[in-house]
Amino acid sequence: MGWERAEPEAQRDGSGGYNGHGTLLTQQSGGFDDIDLPSAVKYLIASDPNLQVLGAAYLQHKCYSDGNAKKQARSLQAMPKLVKLFNSPNQEVQRHATGAMRNLIYDNAENKLALVEENGIYELMRTLREPDDELRKNVTGILWNLSSSDNLKDRLARDTLEQLTDLVLVPLSGLGGSGVIQQNPSEAEIFYNSTGFLRNLSSASQQTRQKMRECHGLVDSMIHYVNSSLEVGKSEDKSVENAVCVLRNLSYRLYDEMPPSSLQRLEGHRRNNSSTMTGELVGCFSPQSKKAREHYMSADIVTFTEVSKDPKGMEWLWNPQIHHQLRSLTGLIRNLSRHARNKDEMSTKVVSHLIEKLPGGAGDKSPPADVIVNIIAVLNNLVVESPMAARDIVYFDGLRKLFYIKKRRDSSDNEKSSRAAASLLGNMWQYTKLHRDFKMKGYRKEDFLSL
Repeated sequence: MGWERAEPEAQRDGSGGYNGHGTLLTQQSGGFDDIDLPSAVKYLIASDPNLQVLGAAYLQHKCYSDGNAKKQARSLQAMPKLVKLFNSPNQEVQRHATGAMRNLIYDNAENKLALVEENGIYELMRTLREPDDELRKNVTGILWNLSSSDNLKDRLARDTLEQLTDLVLVPLSGLGGSGVIQQNPSEAEIFYNSTGFLRNLSSASQQTRQKMRECHGLVDSMIHYVNSSLEVGKSEDKSVENAVCVLRNLSYRLYDEMPPSSLQRLEGHRRNNSSTMTGELVGCFSPQSKKAREHYMSADIVTFTEVSKDPKGMEWLWNPQIHHQLRSLTGLIRNLSRHARNKDEMSTKVVSHLIEKLPGGAGDKSPPADVIVNIIAVLNNLVVESPMAARDIVYFDGLRKLFYIKKRRDSSDNEKSSRAAASLLGNMWQYTKLHRDFKMKGYRKEDFLSL
């Protein structure tokens, strides 16, 4: 179901350490030559903050890519000692302690669990309130790393969402100020880490998705950031990609997962004005049953329209206005499909939805021509590397729609989409294993290869 981005890379220690006498040491100068892991962990509980910085900096350096060092550091009880330094009165100690922890938990499930068990989430959220961008980058990077563990997602959602939304998402998305996104490079990284964290959480359980939908300001900040970024041509922004995937994941099975309070908001208008219908439903099946939901979905379009007039929070996820962004969003997906590392996986998630948007006959509602071109370009990007994409186009009745679009050449816009469809169909013919399926649907080689 979910589009997930696992976790950011571990961080090199570029700030050096201290020798315990107030002199800054760099790794290049050999400042770590006389230190080992047991000594570094002991320095974490020294009374001298310079020694604490040195110990944490060594751990960050040593655990950058050494799995054995991560395991040894945990056995030496480095985890609880570092957690206690997250909110040290010394800012350098804070920075190095969180930097070390970021590397210790990267790609290490045991260390992630150890951090959580040492009350680490609570201490991280306290640290996030500090007005220091370097520190906030470390904290949000740690949260993103933690969120790649499925067994921690529900707890992370419970313990972080409200504060993360208030402290990071709302102000840095532009929602809480002038409405314009104003981020310095460090703030851009903080926001990127945070949206990566949300992207992982949004692919978790029904409970976690619902908590995210109901978190005041979370969905609004994602919508605002995407809209504002697209308006200034930042469709390839990494945080836009994350935010779009968060919204996509939160809309998954939305109606099935709505709590009774939200269902009543949607269905209340219909129930209050149709006692006969309400009586029938109560007598035949519960309002929570599948049959009742299907009935309301088909009959209560009026209520959806009313709710959509002034959407707030979770209401954006079913709001018709968000399809006004179809042009920009298909452009974003076009870029994503060009650079996707696993095109088979992406194909299984997007092909059916994209085919659904294409017109297949004169009476079909048709999106703007540039949207059609974007959709076909996405499909083409996938087809050239993914047999699964070509197969799914056939399975979801895409051939009929593509040939219809190919034949439409009655305007300059339709000419563009026709050429795009012809290119895609030509690439699909290269999959010889699908020729039998093509012929069964009545298409010949000439149909695919003609311009």
